[in-house]
Formats: sequence, C-alpha cells, structure tokens
Amino acid sequence: MFTYLNEFLHRYNYPTKSKDELMDTYQQLQQTAKYSLFQDYVKVYQQDAVSSFKEIINGLQKIAEEENLKEYSLNLLYLILISKHLNEIYEDLQWSEEMYDEAMFDLKYSMIECYRVYRIWGNFKMEWELRFFALKRVALGRLQFELQEFSTFYNHKDNRLNSGDKVVSVYIPSSGPLRICDCEKSFSMASKFFRKDFKDKKIPFVLSSWLLNPMHRCVLSEDSNIVQFMNIFDIYEVEEEQPEEVLWRIFGHDWKAKPKALPRGTTLQKAYAEWLLKGTQMKKGTGVFFYTGDV
Repeated sequence: MFTYLNEFLHRYNYPTKSKDELMDTYQQLQQTAKYSLFQDYVKVYQQDAVSSFKEIINGLQKIAEEENLKEYSLNLLYLILISKHLNEIYEDLQWSEEMYDEAMFDLKYSMIECYRVYRIWGNFKMEWELRFFALKRVALGRLQFELQEFSTFYNHKDNRLNSGDKVVSVYIPSSGPLRICDCEKSFSMASKFFRKDFKDKKIPFVLSSWLLNPMHRCVLSEDSNIVQFMNIFDIYEVEEEQPEEVLWRIFGHDWKAKPKALPRGTTLQKAYAEWLLKGTQMKKGTGVFFYTGDV
C-alpha cells in the first residue's frame, strides 16, 4: 500500500507539502493498533461491498479519534488506496483511462479545497467522492455527471419532464476556469456516454448550483465564463441557500470574517462581500437544458 500511495501522489502531481504530510500520516497509521482495521476497510471495497460505505466512513472517523490522527487526511488516504481497485473496475467496464484520471483528479481538487477551508491536506466530502467509487458519478472532461430521477415537473416550449423521468445531473469540480468550449466537449462526451439510457430522446441535463444564482447577472459581464455557462440552462427555480454552502467556495476559510475584512480580489468576491454587508440572502438556481448537439 505504501508504494502504491507514493506512486499515486506522484502520478497526479500532488503539491510537495501535501505528499509529505499524507505519507507521514500513513506511516503514523501503520504504527497504530487500528492499522489492520484500516486495511480491512480497503479490502471491503475490493470485494465490491459498496453498501458498507456508511459504516466505513464512521469507522475511519473512530480510527482518527482513537489514534489522534487527522480524520480528513485519513479519508483521503482511504480513497487513494481503494482507487487501485477502481482502476481495475474501469478496465473491466472498458471505460477509458482518461475517465479514470479525471475522476482521480477530483480527489486532488477536493484536497486543495480542504486545505483552503481547514488547513488540512485531506478530504471533507467523503460521501461526494464515494459516488465515483460506487460508479454512480463519472467525470468527462471539465464536468461531472450522474444519472438520476427528476424530482419535480418541468414544461417549457417543446420540452417536458415529469417526476421520475431520467435526467443527467451536472456537477462542476473546482479544477480551474469554466470555459464554455471545455463544457461543450464535456456535454458531447456525456451525451455519448448516456445515450443508451435515453435512446432517441433529447438528453436533459440538470444543474442545481450557486453558480446559477440570477444575481450574478447584475455584477458580471455577459461575456464572463459564469454568465455564459448560466445561459446554457433554463433556470426554472431559485431558492435560498445556506451561506456555508456557498461562501467557502468564494472566500475559502476566511469567509466567516467580517464582510469589510473579506478579500475582494475578484468581481465575485466584491459582490458577495457587499451582499453580506447588506444582509442579502444567498441563493442557488436550478436549471435544465436539453442536449441536441449544440450548447
């Protein structure tokens, strides 16, 4: 496991400090009485027992508490070590190596988020990441996708969705700029990947995110990446969002500071800082678009 961990961290070009701390945490874990239990959890996934994920998450938390280890670092170590078996599953399914790499890069993106928010090289979104390992979610280029059931009713022009209809949910990893050309490639790949689930029907892509907050149009230019991305979707619902679900993405760990002290290095940071000063409620939008080959 030690060798595989080291190879993985180098393959995906983890920052030097993160590699050092993760390797150090793993060596500390090896010296504890709970190391064999950790190994058992890795073997559970190798046996395809994905139904045990909730038990494993709780078990990792207990190991961290009892052995005085960082829970989030232990989470990431576990995800990396079971990635070896995930690669074998991808090969059996004849899913491309590029798909596997994109999914594994998400571990790195999430680790950087974890460090920004908690100053820990680890993962605080275990249930999110395990969707990849349960083969529920796939990464296809810039975006990520998951086949789900629509939960409400939608009817606009010639497009209609009922509760229970199949849709493809869209997710945006924090992997850099949200360029429309990259998104177009992702939607094209996703349409091919999910085509069998929709046969000859148009594929409905659904996104629920702070990125679809209509207030962005008041502060961002029409040619900004975010506004262009918003324009892809018909935003049919806007609802209140909890600040903690949005603001760490804008400001990182420091978002709980007084609004006047928040960083204002970007247009979004300036806007959200002003909204906080005014007590403006955070919002998220939910939108849909039907893929026909054009975005």
